[in-house]
Amino acid sequence: MSEYQSWGDLLEEHGEDALIETYLDTAPADIDDSTPAEKLDTGDGELPEADDADDTVPHQTPGLNYSRRLHLVEDSFTDSIDEANIKVRVDPFYQDLWPVGSRASWVDVKAARDQVAAGIGRLPAHLKGNPADAGRKILRKLNPYLDVIAALDQFRVLTAGQLAAVTGNPALASGRSALMTDLFTVGAIEVGIFSNALFHTRDTPSLTLYRPGSSSFFDKKISPELTYAEWLSVTSGKTEKMGGQGHDRHAVLSAELALRVAELGYNVQNVVGERLSSAALLGFTGLGFKQPDKAKFTKAGDFTILRADGARVVVEVTATIGRALQQKIETWAQLLAGRRMDESGLAVIFVIAEHGATGSGKVRNAVYKMLRDACRKYPGPNFDRTCKRFGVADWREWFPASTHLSEDFYNLVCDRPTAPGAADFERAGFLNPADLPFNPEGDWADAALDNVAMLRGTPVWLRGHRNPVDLLPVLLEKSEWKTIPVPPLHRPDLTDGSSVFGVTPIAEAKPPKRMRV
Repeated sequence: MSEYQSWGDLLEEHGEDALIETYLDTAPADIDDSTPAEKLDTGDGELPEADDADDTVPHQTPGLNYSRRLHLVEDSFTDSIDEANIKVRVDPFYQDLWPVGSRASWVDVKAARDQVAAGIGRLPAHLKGNPADAGRKILRKLNPYLDVIAALDQFRVLTAGQLAAVTGNPALASGRSALMTDLFTVGAIEVGIFSNALFHTRDTPSLTLYRPGSSSFFDKKISPELTYAEWLSVTSGKTEKMGGQGHDRHAVLSAELALRVAELGYNVQNVVGERLSSAALLGFTGLGFKQPDKAKFTKAGDFTILRADGARVVVEVTATIGRALQQKIETWAQLLAGRRMDESGLAVIFVIAEHGATGSGKVRNAVYKMLRDACRKYPGPNFDRTCKRFGVADWREWFPASTHLSEDFYNLVCDRPTAPGAADFERAGFLNPADLPFNPEGDWADAALDNVAMLRGTPVWLRGHRNPVDLLPVLLEKSEWKTIPVPPLHRPDLTDGSSVFGVTPIAEAKPPKRMRV
């Protein structure tokens, strides 16, 4: 492989057969599974101390695991729109758009106006707009604007193509949509671009980045016009501002992986973004427990996959190592150790997306060791080991080239530290209930799927496949009313009592246009 810069180069020069042959030559030897994993248990159901683990066995990071079966991306079947599905979106990993840790060049409407006024910048034509006119347009036709606001609230940063895919709005894929101009003009979003020394081309706008801007317009102008159901579909019931913005390469990679799972993953019911992927939500308040101490469990995954059976697989994408990564791994390990699988449905996968198609191996080695050590520090009880729900994979294992994907991707097959002895890790598919069983009592996990299906920020093709949530009882209970309060009619003679909304001298009163079926 050393003569090639990436698996993609090998594929392009010698074809798929050569790629598969090289995979098999570099694949690790089969793991000896003669010793059952159960022998690692203490046998008494107690949580063993971290010191009980055998630290005399040296850590061994397994080699990259390559599936014998590859599939062409262009042959993939997806329910995402043709203008923005996996076949046409730019591959942010192999096409090397951003170095690790890099940020795009961002601008909000205030900074743009200040720079124009100072004579040091010129606003592109597709970002010019009048705030008053833009505000009226947004309020006149709310739904497509709400879809965008919700998607960015879930995933924080999206390319134009990714945003088009999540919302199902093909007009957004160009990066020059009038809809985005309106939101930029009122300050609701910020716009970013990938910038380097090269001249831009006609395709450059399709890589435009978007992230949430000020919430002022939504809070003051849009929110008062919304029903509770509409407001909930946008905000997920959460209004707190999320933590500091991460690196843009990381955000784009995470969003791309989330979309690919939503498009092609087996047994996937829905995918939610970082907004609903915090350890505090998934391990505490979302399960009916008290909010944890603010200093603890502050971490959040990049996105969460909801399996059809209600299990939740949190995905963390990482390209660098450091103390922050170790803390995050230990946070999830501690949470998994304290929450039974059947009571939480919770599992976690760390996906290594080291810069460069070949990678140095440094990040991979560190992540594997950190994960193994965390599982030993927080092992969980012998009947529900942390290690069985904690996995690690490499982007290149699932996507060996920009044009191909591995059979392992469909079930998110990854390594987990459940093998005995020096082998440490063995393979398991986290979307496969046979590898990661989940048998909850009651209907709480199923009800959660109904709740998520109403959210606008989730991929559009995954919505609407569940029973709609009836929010009326929730509102009545919250307001301590037994029935809907209806003010008395001033002119009861104008209605025969058959109309829900009453009758005016001109015609029957109707709900707002956006709420009519």
